[in-house]
Order: sequence, then C-alpha cells, then structure tokens
Amino acid sequence: PQILQQVRWLGRVLAGRGMPTLLLEDQLEVLVTELSAAIPENTAAYARLLPATAALHAARSQHLTDDQIDTLADEFDRAVGPEWRTRLPHTGRLLGAAVADELAGCPGAVKSLHAWMSDADRFPPVWIQAVETALHTARDMAEQTATLDSAAP
Repeated sequence: PQILQQVRWLGRVLAGRGMPTLLLEDQLEVLVTELSAAIPENTAAYARLLPATAALHAARSQHLTDDQIDTLADEFDRAVGPEWRTRLPHTGRLLGAAVADELAGCPGAVKSLHAWMSDADRFPPVWIQAVETALHTARDMAEQTATLDSAAP
C-alpha cells in the first residue's frame, strides 16, 4: 500500500509537469526487469513495484483504453509524417495518456505537455495542428468511454 501511494503521488507530480504516468509505468517495468536481471535474488522485492504499475494502467484505462490510445497514436503519426514520427516517436500515445491522466485527477497534465508540444519555435505548423487534433480526439474518445460506462448495467 505504501509503494502504491508513493507511485501514485509521483505519477501526479510528474504528470502535472508534462510527463504522463504512462512513462512512469514503462520506466518502473524496465527498472524491475533490469534490477531482477542484475540481482536475481532480490527479484521478489523489486516485483513489489508491479502492482503500482498496474494501478497506473488501470487509472488511465478508465478514461482511454489501450486500443483508443493506439488509434490516437496511429492518427497522430499519419498526420505528422515519417520525419517527425521518427524524430519524436510515441507522441500520440503521450498526448492520449495526458488526457487520461488529467481525467484521472492529475491537474495540469495536458496543459504542461501541450505547452511544450505546441511551441512554434520547436515544431512546424503541421505538428502543432496534429497535437491540437490529437488532444481534441482523445477528449472525445474519453467522453465516449464515459458514456458507455455510465450506460452499462
């Protein structure tokens, strides 16, 4: 329980500063894998982080499913083209995850990521338009998910 509370807290702090909890989830899984490979006798101790990664995933999935985020990522990649897709891969996933984080109670998750992702000094207009579209689409998808969940018996 304490690990879960600490990971959730860290996730909220990082999400509010432009790092969606999806990244924390991924990094914790890598950490468990690498530490277990390096010091196998402590694998059980490291594995205590895995329920926290599952909790981060579950919180996000209440608002956007993995399939919805994958669809959003594919649409984003098509919109920005191969050069930008290669330069900054997985951006669509991050944008979708930020929307889900904000809906899950991480204030500022979208705002802080959006500010960086839509900076005209860093990115061309096609990128910025794709960011705007992805965020709008993610919000629409989350609204559909909420509507379906509220209609379920």
